[in-house]
Order: sequence, then C-alpha cells, then structure tokens
Amino acid sequence: MKLTRRRLLALLAAAAGGLVLDAVAIEPRAILWVNMVRLRLSDNLGFSLKIAHLSDSHFPSASPLVYGKAVEEVKGFNPDYVFFTGDPVSSKAGLKDVEEFLSSLTESAPLYLVWGNWDQIAHLVWEKHRKKLAQIC
Repeated sequence: MKLTRRRLLALLAAAAGGLVLDAVAIEPRAILWVNMVRLRLSDNLGFSLKIAHLSDSHFPSASPLVYGKAVEEVKGFNPDYVFFTGDPVSSKAGLKDVEEFLSSLTESAPLYLVWGNWDQIAHLVWEKHRKKLAQIC
C-alpha cells in the first residue's frame, strides 16, 4: 500500500483527534488511581517503608463514594508516606472537595503533592488555591 500525502494527512489528523479526545473527554473523567507499595530494604534490619500513591482524582469527576473508599484504603494500609502525583481537580467546582480529600489523607501519614499536567493548564484559574493546598500537604 502506497502512502500518499492525502493518507498521511488523514492519519495525522486521526492521531491528533485521538489525543484531543483523550485530553478533553477521557482523562478528566478518569477515576482516581490508588497504589499501595511496601518496600523492604533488608529483612535483617527489619526496615520497611509503606507508601500510598494516589493520582488523577480530577475532582469533581466521580462519586464521593469513590473518594471515600480511597481514603479508607489508605488509612487501612497505614502508610509511612502518602504521595499524590498530580491532577487533583479538573474544574473550579472541585476545589473545595479536593481540599477536604487531601486533608483527610493527611490523617494517615505525611502527604506530598506533585502538580500534574491539568494543574499546569488550570494555573491561572486556581493559582490562589495552590497556597491553601500547600498548607495541607
């Protein structure tokens, strides 16, 4: 099959459309990712480190039950540290909820927040809220 200029442009347009669809329709509605990791550095020393990793909550995209379950899982895991790696909100409507969610995670262990790609996009919208979230973490 010969790749013509027209086919190449059609393929590029389809790929770009897929990326836009993912960025606009799929990622903001993705449900929170939760991972629990236990690291054992040496059995002889008896040292282990438990880390809870959460990401992409995109408040207010899911039911409050989903977020409540995530907090329960983290508390049940009893981690040494909690890391939240980006995209806590996808609109201004989720700011109050994400503050409550992150505050509840700090009850389990120290919380560290890393900003994600959506946070950079929304930089102008919620820059004033970063300071408040930074006080939680």
